[in-house]
Amino acid sequence: MYTLVLAEKPDQAREYAKALSKDIEKQKSGTLVIRNSQYYPGEIHIVAARGHIMDYDLKPDKRWSFAKLPIVNPDFTFKVADSTDAKYRFKQIKQEANRANLIIIGTDADREGERIAYSILSKLPMATRKKATKRLWVNSMTAKGIQHSFQSLKDASSTINFYYEAEARAQADWLIGYNYSPAFTLDIEKQKLVGKKADSFSIGRVQTPAVKLVYDNDLAIKNFVSRPFWKITGLDEANQVTFKSKALGKIMDKAKAEEILVMISPQAQVVEVEHEDEQVSSDKLFNLTKLQAYGGKHWKKSGKQILDLCQSLYQKKYLTYPRTDCQYITNLEFAYLRENLATYQRVLNLRFNAVNLQARSKYVNDKKVQEHFAIIPTEVVPNLAELTADERLVYETVVKRTCLMFAADYKYKLTRVIIKAGGVLLGAEGKQVVDLGFKQYLSESNSEPNQLLPNYQVGQQLQIKPQLTEDKTRVPSRITEAKLIGTLFPKYSLGTPATRAGIIERILEKKYVTKNGKGELYPTGKAEVLMNYLKTNSVADPNTTKIWEEGLKLIGQGKLDGKLFVDKIQEEIVAQVNEIKARYGK
Repeated sequence: MYTLVLAEKPDQAREYAKALSKDIEKQKSGTLVIRNSQYYPGEIHIVAARGHIMDYDLKPDKRWSFAKLPIVNPDFTFKVADSTDAKYRFKQIKQEANRANLIIIGTDADREGERIAYSILSKLPMATRKKATKRLWVNSMTAKGIQHSFQSLKDASSTINFYYEAEARAQADWLIGYNYSPAFTLDIEKQKLVGKKADSFSIGRVQTPAVKLVYDNDLAIKNFVSRPFWKITGLDEANQVTFKSKALGKIMDKAKAEEILVMISPQAQVVEVEHEDEQVSSDKLFNLTKLQAYGGKHWKKSGKQILDLCQSLYQKKYLTYPRTDCQYITNLEFAYLRENLATYQRVLNLRFNAVNLQARSKYVNDKKVQEHFAIIPTEVVPNLAELTADERLVYETVVKRTCLMFAADYKYKLTRVIIKAGGVLLGAEGKQVVDLGFKQYLSESNSEPNQLLPNYQVGQQLQIKPQLTEDKTRVPSRITEAKLIGTLFPKYSLGTPATRAGIIERILEKKYVTKNGKGELYPTGKAEVLMNYLKTNSVADPNTTKIWEEGLKLIGQGKLDGKLFVDKIQEEIVAQVNEIKARYGK
């Protein structure tokens, strides 16, 4: 008898084996056998799937018609995928699982990893399924990381809710895609909104709201009409300091602005002076979304490119698990980072005195690390010359961000001065840099000019020149892939860190959106047709998906039943599809 470890892919299985022992037996079937390891007792067999080797046992008719809609209560049972490799791997896993006395789920430590494991287990005998009681949760593919994970196995029951969440998501997406895509396409064609040879309209729970965000942005740009506005200031000509009014802000009515202007007396008095010592620590650690946004902004790389580079560096053991939405680490990771700091600094030629050697809550919080911690370097440090140029770019960026949490804070003195001129309060701010700290190591902000104010005193009389400045509103900036991934997707909870890059790839592939060399996104004519058709439909509303994502999150937390969630979405689908059919007497 032995313990079976189910890995997600062959290279993962090999890394597990190498971390456990130097003495590895490879059987003809491909199973890796370890008979003695100091990191786990007894004989160990390791087998691997190759990602998703299971599919739903469903075959929707590709010839669309209203008569076949809506599709309700499909049987979401799994079957082995129709490929020779999938069938071979399932047979191998089944044989090994039936003989094992314990099964450790060792697929990727995320929701899809859970789904891959349980989709396979669902086709095994119940007695075999019950053996899967332990979960290997790996954040780092280094030998130490894997060894630590084997020595701190989780109960499988502690992560199974992630499977329920992933399965509810997959079922909901299937129902939405296979019902709305044909129903909406047929309706659009019957309304003659497109020509006879037009493409079908693919509908997705996340992709359709993503298209709407791009379309609405384009519409706002096209419909934009610049409007003038006015700002009121008071200029201390003797010192060339401009005092502004935050309270008044932009005044859209010129007559009102002029009315306020005459209330401002040229004789002003200083009524308040504040001096504050400010300090700012370096940026939070990267999660995947923030790193993709950074790469899109600074390198014009797509989200998929950044994810692929992170995955490559993870598999090479240089970075930790990439598909994370967390920007914190635990005290355990902080300890090894501090221990290896000098090595990281030497590799990056990043010389600074590490003055913040105690864990700080901005970066280290054991309670906020639920599944995965932030993307950080591992203890394994590469020869940078052996990385590709793009891998090196990503690696150095992650390592620098990580190292700088140990650097000195940016410190400055802030001065706020408020004057009263007639019945109006105006203010000015000054800044004096005391210590650039970590900022001196950032190419984008290594020079912070001082903005000094005179030594104003409370009660001091000033002669100012009231001014009315005209400006105009500016056209909204065009959405970029970086903004979509870094700001808008998180705002509406669209997708997950693991899927967001794929969403953009999909709407490009489906010809809803085009992208220029700057990463700016434009809706196509096809998108315009669909968005006009769905103008009042909640399916395209990002807030609808946000509500659904909140429900899925509750499933992952064990607070909502996945079936209830899917049934509710099915009810909405049936109502919409039947309403469309009724218009044509179907």
